[in-house]
Amino acid sequence: RSRSLTMSSAQKKKFRPGPGPNNTDNTPGRLRSAFICSQTSHNRCIDDVRDQSVEEGSCERRIQKAFQEGPTSTAETFEATPDSAPMAILKDMLLSDYRHLYQHKKARRQCTLKETDRTLYDQIESLCIDRIEFVESLISAGPRTAQPARPAQPEPLRLPSPVLEENDGAPGNTRSFSPADCRDVLKNSFGLAKFLPEQLEVILEAFTAHDFLVVFPTGAGKSLSFQLPAVLMNEKFNMITVVVSPLIAIIQDQEMALREKGIKVMSFCSGDGGGHVRPHFNQNIKPALLYVTPERIQKSPTFMDELRTLHRSKHLARFIVDEAHCVAPVDDFRDAYAELGACLRKNFPDIPISAFTATASPTAAQLITKSLNMVNPRVFRRSTARPNLRYSAVPTRSDECFETIAELITERGLEDDTGIVYCFRRDRCEALALFLRKKGVSAKHYHAEMTDQEKAAVYKTWKHGICKVIVATVAFGMGVNHSDVRFVLHCDPPRSLDNYLQESGRAGRDGQPAECVIFYNPRVLRRELAEIPGRDSRAVKALRQVANYCDESLVCRSCQLLAHCGESTAAGKLCGACDNCVSPKRAYDLTADIQQFVSLLECIQKKSGNPITALQTIDVFIGRNTKWIRVRGYDQVKGYAAGRHIGLELAKIMITRLIFWGILGEYRILRHDIGAHYYLRIERDLAEFKGGRRLQIGFADNREDSTVETGRGKSKSKGVDRRRQRSLSTLTDQAFLNADYVPSSDSESED
Repeated sequence: RSRSLTMSSAQKKKFRPGPGPNNTDNTPGRLRSAFICSQTSHNRCIDDVRDQSVEEGSCERRIQKAFQEGPTSTAETFEATPDSAPMAILKDMLLSDYRHLYQHKKARRQCTLKETDRTLYDQIESLCIDRIEFVESLISAGPRTAQPARPAQPEPLRLPSPVLEENDGAPGNTRSFSPADCRDVLKNSFGLAKFLPEQLEVILEAFTAHDFLVVFPTGAGKSLSFQLPAVLMNEKFNMITVVVSPLIAIIQDQEMALREKGIKVMSFCSGDGGGHVRPHFNQNIKPALLYVTPERIQKSPTFMDELRTLHRSKHLARFIVDEAHCVAPVDDFRDAYAELGACLRKNFPDIPISAFTATASPTAAQLITKSLNMVNPRVFRRSTARPNLRYSAVPTRSDECFETIAELITERGLEDDTGIVYCFRRDRCEALALFLRKKGVSAKHYHAEMTDQEKAAVYKTWKHGICKVIVATVAFGMGVNHSDVRFVLHCDPPRSLDNYLQESGRAGRDGQPAECVIFYNPRVLRRELAEIPGRDSRAVKALRQVANYCDESLVCRSCQLLAHCGESTAAGKLCGACDNCVSPKRAYDLTADIQQFVSLLECIQKKSGNPITALQTIDVFIGRNTKWIRVRGYDQVKGYAAGRHIGLELAKIMITRLIFWGILGEYRILRHDIGAHYYLRIERDLAEFKGGRRLQIGFADNREDSTVETGRGKSKSKGVDRRRQRSLSTLTDQAFLNADYVPSSDSESED
């Protein structure tokens, strides 16, 4: 709150950066004025606060008046006593002066100055530090003469345990900062004019003793929602907010941005030594934010000892878990995250925990709060809708994926735009980056096996526009703050829709249109589903959701993502930009055919008990007259030839969808004579899955000008992008490409 008292308009002009390094704005003259200003204020500050003859009065009002009148105000107007309350305010003012100086110095860093002018910078900085240290010494020494009795100062805000105080009327739940206080910090420290929707509500909640989870989309201001409260808590109570972040790159990026704003921040990552922690924590001026990796908390006894010391001295405000979706991933991301909640609650049971993420379905949100041992957490959630993003999914042969991506970038004129391409494996990152460079696209790879220096260099070249496309694994993306990313492509499908929302959310943060495309091979997805252990594991369910998202051709893709996040989608409210909206598909109602196919598979398994492949089952379903079918007696099974009317290609698509829906599954048998083959089995009751729904499958009509019947009615489709067309033959080629699905050699047709 005292920040509004810091500088008059005249002072700000002296410290305000000029129009730019290339403009002549009498920088040496400004420096000398600032030096004289600081020196004069410093000398009068020392003289006046040592004057014990002044009458007792409203020190805060007099200090405010003196600063409003400017640094050249007379000694009579600048009256203060070495009392802790006004001195603390004065200290805040001096710190603000120093922040303005730092910002001015940074803005002028590239100016061509004489050596004497560079020296002035150092002298002004030294004066600011001297003034701060002088006031601190007065605060610690106390008044030199007896002072009239004053009302007791209120105790610093202690955040009680949410377990002990859950009622809204409890003392610990009283907010100590008003919205006006927050707006002052927003303007003066962060340089912003107003809060984003629901941001202020989250900030005010941070001053309570409650645990809470924040699920805001990319670009909605999550970082500010915990950084601003940390600044206020630090200014008033000298408290530290600990931020747990997954990647060193994120920590370095946010630390640099905060330092540029003059905010006190420190970081200790998993690779740092622990011996230099204590000197920093024992300083009188503690950082507002302390960034750490989860491994630092788990594996550094020295660091944990320092946190306990802060806790005992009541200087630990709150734990922030940034990128909280890492706490409950579909696979084992890092053991340190799995143990984070138990560690924090065991050692600091009364310190509240906040979690922030851009993506968390209702199920994922429950996993996060449970893993972090949150107590009655409040959940702040904003819509994940990103209307400026154009989503699409393109079925592509694995050996053609690189060429398809290069063509998309070049044919759409995206070579000069900033973009990200995600690959699942590190070797594919390097190979694709090399392939794109050969095609004339400026691209570099980024993955976890690179050194920190290599990753930092690649990131800087990409962020500054030297390199346009970065080809990366999931090691890149979280916390990336680059506003003009025009496309995010997935050479391999992500492992979950939560991951996809996180990764595709890097695009279009400036509000301008951006492309988000997944290139996928249905056959590869089926193999991956078959290889994941545990039919009901979280990883299998998550990958099925991704497969259904890619293969669904009737439902708006934005609506699919909103439904995944638990958001209601009004009927008929489509994005109008995704491939499913732009290119209407013909809908086939296969409800009856699916029921007959599942019944046929049950009969075959009961009759023989032998494993059967997908393509063999299709042969029976469409009524092929082959020797192996007659030998096994499958031509006598109920349901033989029941699907003759739909044909081979549509039957193949139907099986792929049944596998992605989880009604059917595949398992591998390794035989010494014929190798590994994949066989069908029933994994879910069809009636339970279907409910009262009709089961429809769509595909793109290949005619240039056609009126097609879709699940949303009739629509006109002209000249659809050939990369987005999904014909029956394309899907069939992808799902049934390898020899595993070729019937045995004795399957000679006698039709």
